[in-house]
Amino acid sequence: MINYNPDTNISESEQAKWILSRAVSSHICGDISKFADFEAETKDNYIHGLSNQYKIHGHGTVEVPGFTLNEVVYIPDANVNLLSIKKLSSDNNVTFLFDDRHAYVMFYDRKKKKVGTFRRNLCYLDLN
Repeated sequence: MINYNPDTNISESEQAKWILSRAVSSHICGDISKFADFEAETKDNYIHGLSNQYKIHGHGTVEVPGFTLNEVVYIPDANVNLLSIKKLSSDNNVTFLFDDRHAYVMFYDRKKKKVGTFRRNLCYLDLN
């Protein structure tokens, strides 16, 4: 089960951004325009959130700086885009590290790069 709550009170400017999440097992996107390729869902599959369930309308590939996200779930009702840390780690053979202000990715060669910044207890992907 995925702990996902699209009812979270997020401003419109934050909705277009990506939040790094340890609570989800799939990447979730609510904006069809972000998909480089897309396949519509033919079955009734759902993601279960904290207060509701949300129909998956399809899946595909999304490009964000530094990562190609595969098998991203499209949920039009999602008011945030969520990156699964577990999926990012396994798909890219990297490890994520956190301190009180930032998220870092550590590559196989042990080099570390800052990839996220905490704001209001959420860790947003740095898109530059």
